[in-house]
Amino acid sequence: MDKAGENFIVYMDFMVFQRKLLIGIIMFVLLLSGCSKKNEIRTEPLQKTEIKEISALIKTKEYDAYEIKGVVNRNEKAFLLLEGYVKDEKEYIIYEMQGDIFNEMACLKAQEEAEITAFDAGADGTIYLLKSQYRDNESIDKLCILNEKGMAEKEISISAWLDKNDAIKTIQTGEEIYLFCESGKICVLNEAGERQYDITEHECENILEANRMQDGSVIFVSVRYSGDKENLNVYRIKEGKTTLVVKLEEELYGEDILVNGTGEYDFYLRSYKYISGYSMEEKNLVPVMRWEQNDFAFDTVGKISALSEDKWLALEKAVPYIPVYLEKENSDAIQQKQKLLLGCLYADSELQKQVAEFNKQNEEYYIEMVSYDEQEVPYQSFLADLAAGKECDIVVVHSSIEEMLVEKEMLEDLYPFIEKDGELSREDYLPNVLRAFERDGKLYQTVSRVNIAGWVTKKSYLEAGEYWNQKVFEQVLEAHPDAALFNDLSSREILNKFLEGMGGFPSDLWKESDDLYSREFYNMLDIAKKYGKVQGEILPEEVIRNLREEKLLFFDTVMNPFELELYDKALENDFAVVGFPFGKETGSTFWTDEIQCGIMTGSTCKEGAWQFVRTYLTREYQDLSRNVILFGMADNGIPVRKDCFEDFVKRFTATEVYEKDGEWIEPISGTVATDVFEYTVVPMDSRQERIFREIVTGTTQRRMINRQMKNIILEEAEAYFSGIKDMEQTVDIIQNRITTYINESR
Repeated sequence: MDKAGENFIVYMDFMVFQRKLLIGIIMFVLLLSGCSKKNEIRTEPLQKTEIKEISALIKTKEYDAYEIKGVVNRNEKAFLLLEGYVKDEKEYIIYEMQGDIFNEMACLKAQEEAEITAFDAGADGTIYLLKSQYRDNESIDKLCILNEKGMAEKEISISAWLDKNDAIKTIQTGEEIYLFCESGKICVLNEAGERQYDITEHECENILEANRMQDGSVIFVSVRYSGDKENLNVYRIKEGKTTLVVKLEEELYGEDILVNGTGEYDFYLRSYKYISGYSMEEKNLVPVMRWEQNDFAFDTVGKISALSEDKWLALEKAVPYIPVYLEKENSDAIQQKQKLLLGCLYADSELQKQVAEFNKQNEEYYIEMVSYDEQEVPYQSFLADLAAGKECDIVVVHSSIEEMLVEKEMLEDLYPFIEKDGELSREDYLPNVLRAFERDGKLYQTVSRVNIAGWVTKKSYLEAGEYWNQKVFEQVLEAHPDAALFNDLSSREILNKFLEGMGGFPSDLWKESDDLYSREFYNMLDIAKKYGKVQGEILPEEVIRNLREEKLLFFDTVMNPFELELYDKALENDFAVVGFPFGKETGSTFWTDEIQCGIMTGSTCKEGAWQFVRTYLTREYQDLSRNVILFGMADNGIPVRKDCFEDFVKRFTATEVYEKDGEWIEPISGTVATDVFEYTVVPMDSRQERIFREIVTGTTQRRMINRQMKNIILEEAEAYFSGIKDMEQTVDIIQNRITTYINESR
């Protein structure tokens, strides 16, 4: 799973010893067991500033559109390559930067079908350009050489050097000129562009990118796959051979990995967490910049070139890209602010963006993030610090630690902060959502956007005028004995869907008596066994057909306007959304993968913490009305603010162009197609809007699953499903194991 998701949906719960750890019983044992922290890494934050001189030069061109294609650095000079359009004409500009001086070095006219795909600068200022042109279904590739004054000196055809399906990916100049091919082959040229030989030992690999070390020698990073394992390695080219420099850890690196060297470092490596300097002599990797400390997030910055140890040139991922400087922050300005500590398991990009924006805008407070993803045991280390009273003002309330934080009274109720805010009010939010996330009438974490989990079914199955419950559910089953419950047909999967659909699990099953489980639990086991099948799973693309033909009764989904319209049309208006049918609380459930922040009771600056936490409750944060592509889907959810919710609904119901905040918004349109069904997406009609509103306002419970307890049930239920144990034996074992778990975790 991508690490960014760990802030939102945590797929593991604490084991019993973790909970004991929180109470402080086995702190000493924890230290002995090796759960100690790594040494703290000292890094310095950077601040981002736009290079206005370059922006001004570009503006003088009056382009209809432009794009910065790349940046390279050589001998204290930096070069930017810009592609600009004026009407139907395209040209390429090379800007030279030395210190505070910015010059247009060259301007090259280009045909529309011609494109410069890569460039580099030689040690003497010579510019090497890779140009591709597609003509008659054939790629014509050329190497163009410009002298240090930007004048064209030579153009060399290199198409014959490549296999039919190969292409040049990038270029680097060192002792010689190296053309890196998509096949993994490296073509080696002399300074005049004459081909010398090929390096072929990496043809079974994917060369991601190349750069230079401080001594001018070329390095590159390649990836080789062994099954599901990704092997990333950095190699150096020296005297026609490649040698391994360093192996990189899997899943820590994305794009733009290599950065040229400066100062005491031969080169830098960029990971999701750090920019680290590498010394060939010391053979070690030293973090010099941690993304979490900066006033910008790691995925907002593209290609980076090191100008010095204290200053970097980068491309900001705007539209179009913007050249910026990354420089060490003015520590005096930071020291004048009061520091707030924010604790989290992982500082993903979205959290970094919010913290960066807060640090730039707020004149009184400055947030420093403390994340635990690099600890040997992140959860234990995080929980141990909180239990030991580590200073923390704000905490990202991960689902796996929420119950513990509330039980130990470590979180502040946010309602008093909302009431005193002056700009926010409890009346601003959908009341049923707030109630679903409350505990004993108190709100301990922010809730900004929610998803709704439910089961799609036919409305005609349900008895008129009767609320969805176990009785209605069993009537549907009796009327369709040969139909599948869900598209995942095993007994384990059916039981898992029951358990996943519960709100406040396992409270609906738990009783403070000798009989720990309600009769509903027995029914769940019985139905799961009866309807489970070893084979015959219904594929996703067959769901609609089977729902229509009543061979499939329920399909679990995340409900939003797109999904509602899809199934409403597919089932010809015979459509309903239901949910967990057992227990007192039945129906669909809320869940969220959005950041949920809380204020620690031990904070010495609660008002300062609130200034950040309130961000997630504001209109500015929750407004999704302009988002057309992802808007409303599971990864964005449904806004909780009433005003934002109304904008959300309008976005999917408007039949004419309308204006919002100075922008004109078109009605929703598009096409959805499967093998058996196709329809054109149009705005929801009044009936569909009413159904959607009823689903949102009718959902009253939050999905809260104790994964450890759920896994105990699923594990022990297998014996019942396979006939090894009867119902009573199975329930007794589950009861004993969960009782032990709960008693030991208190």
